[in-house]
Amino acid sequence: MPRQSAALLPALAVAGAVFGAVPSAQADLILTANVGGTVFSCADQALCDTNGAVGVLGIGTTSTPEIINGVSVFGSISTATGVPGNPGSGTDSLNSSSLQVINNSGASQTINVSVGATDYLNGGPLAFLSGSGTMENNAGESITLSYYADDANNQGGQTPNDRPGTLLFTDTFSAPTGAPFSFSLNQSAATSLTSPYSMTLGFDFTLDPGGQLLSRGQALTIPVSEPASLALLGAGLLGLGLACRRKMAA
Repeated sequence: MPRQSAALLPALAVAGAVFGAVPSAQADLILTANVGGTVFSCADQALCDTNGAVGVLGIGTTSTPEIINGVSVFGSISTATGVPGNPGSGTDSLNSSSLQVINNSGASQTINVSVGATDYLNGGPLAFLSGSGTMENNAGESITLSYYADDANNQGGQTPNDRPGTLLFTDTFSAPTGAPFSFSLNQSAATSLTSPYSMTLGFDFTLDPGGQLLSRGQALTIPVSEPASLALLGAGLLGLGLACRRKMAA
């Protein structure tokens, strides 16, 4: 059976109807969406989180979708790696995906989503950005993907447009009229981050009645610098230079 959001929070009604768990001022992983004026918010380890692992936020499942203002969300997963509780090994990353988002409301719905995580432990000089998905029954509409990093470690995702820090990259993909379409991006961006810092993903799109967003994936990944490896490389280059000088002197 579908899971229909129903916990109204009157104190936040100024932004529209608000469902799910209200995130704290500072949390490791948060997703907030505005679906045609209805705001849904969920934090890692809150009651609305369908995945019990720390650093992994699940919303809806294939058998029990989350329904927000007539839009069904099947199997949304967001993951923060390189944070306390989910340190990973060698990579700071923020990933967000959804199996299916289907507009069954009977009206066009504009959707804005932010996913944010804080307290990243490492950081490196280069960020890798990727995103992909498919639109069906959504002719002429578009989706915009955006990627942010914040050296001040401010929490993103507390509102649908809460995206602190530096915009690393953004791109918009438009559906051709009368046809389904797929989109993808692969980019890199220079960063200068010191721990702790935060990352935020944003995606904004419109779904026509019956429109679907399928297999959406979005990732911001920052490989960790390896000082030991860099020192080893420097020592090797120094040794090579000394050897060349000795050879020339001989």
